[in-house]
Amino acid sequence: MTKFLLTGLLLAGSSVAAQAQISNFSWLIGGGAVMTRGTAPVRVEQLLDSGIQNETYEVRSVNSDALLLTFGLSYSAPLYQFSDEQALGICLNATGGIQGATNDQQDNQRLLADFPQYATYRYGAKSSKHSKSTFGLGLGAGYRFGYTLPMIPYSAPSVMAEVVYGGRKTDWYLRLSTDPVARQFYNEFSSEGKVKSFSVRETQLQLGYTF
Repeated sequence: MTKFLLTGLLLAGSSVAAQAQISNFSWLIGGGAVMTRGTAPVRVEQLLDSGIQNETYEVRSVNSDALLLTFGLSYSAPLYQFSDEQALGICLNATGGIQGATNDQQDNQRLLADFPQYATYRYGAKSSKHSKSTFGLGLGAGYRFGYTLPMIPYSAPSVMAEVVYGGRKTDWYLRLSTDPVARQFYNEFSSEGKVKSFSVRETQLQLGYTF
C-alpha cells in the first residue's frame, strides 16, 4: 500500500513539474511609449519697428512622446533544446493599442498595430514542457513591424527580456521590449535629395500569462 502511495505521489509531482510550460500561447497586456524625434518648419511671427507683422518659417526640433496601452497575443515555442532547461526558439506577437500624445506636437490619440517577432534563448521555466524550474529567463532579438492609424508603417530592430514564473495552471511573465535603433523617415527634395524628417522608437513593458 505504501509503495503504491509513493508511486502515485511521484507521478503527481512529475506531472506538475512538467507543466512549467503550460501552453505556447499567451495573452499580453501592458504599456509603454512611442518616442518621435524630428524637425519641421515652424511659423515665427515678429513685430517690426515699423509696426508691420512679419511672418517667417524656421526649421526647429519637434519632439513628442506618446504614452501607449496595448493588448495582444503571443506564441512562443522551442525549436532546438540544449536540455530540459535550455532552448532556442521563436516568439511571435500581434498586439493592438491606443497611444495618446503628451504634447501638442502629435495627434492627441492614435490607434497602433504592433507585430514584434523574436528569435529567443530561454533558460528554466517556459523553455520546454519538460522544464522542472519554477522561474525562468528569456532573451530575444528580432524585428518590430508597427503601424499607426491612419496608416504610417514603420519597422525597426527590437530586443526583449522576460522574467517567467511557471505555475501549476498558467505561466506568468514580465517582458520588457525596446527598439535599440530608431526607424528613420526622410523627405525627398529635388535639390537636396533625401533629408531626415523624423524618427520613431518604441518601448513597452508587458505582463503575459498562458492559456
